[in-house]
Amino acid sequence: MTAGVIGGVSCCGAWLGVGHKDQMTMSSPFLVVLSAEQEAVLTARVCSWRTEFRDRLRAQIVLEAADGASNETIAEALEVCVDTVRKWRRRFSLEGLKGLRDRPRSGRPPLHGPHVRAEVARVGVRAAGRARGPAVTVVLPGDRPRARSSPPRQRLGDPLGLVGAAMAGHRRA
Repeated sequence: MTAGVIGGVSCCGAWLGVGHKDQMTMSSPFLVVLSAEQEAVLTARVCSWRTEFRDRLRAQIVLEAADGASNETIAEALEVCVDTVRKWRRRFSLEGLKGLRDRPRSGRPPLHGPHVRAEVARVGVRAAGRARGPAVTVVLPGDRPRARSSPPRQRLGDPLGLVGAAMAGHRRA
């Protein structure tokens, strides 16, 4: 089943009804008006190759909405569900550029920020490249080290011990 839009109502795979060509689509109650600064930021997001796909898509939705396109037209042009267009149009009109960010997700928050994790990974890879003995275990404040009954086995060419960990369940008979 394919997703479609019928009479201004999104049908994301659940039910496809019969639409009539004379049905009028509803216009969005969320009008998008961009300042010159907002337009420059969104255009830069769309044009940059380094922008993540989700951020580029959100920027494209807002720019099209600012040009006066309907939700259905934007969804069809960008090959997304109308509900996706509605969501980002509404969030931008209520919150501006901040509304295009991801919301916090549920789950345990990380103990350390991305900068600390990147530094630990960088130091670990550098140390592993020089080390010929057992790998160094880095324990950050707040982390609980795991108790082990025996030291981890390492293989030649696997200084971080990743192959042994991945193959732990696949023992030879």
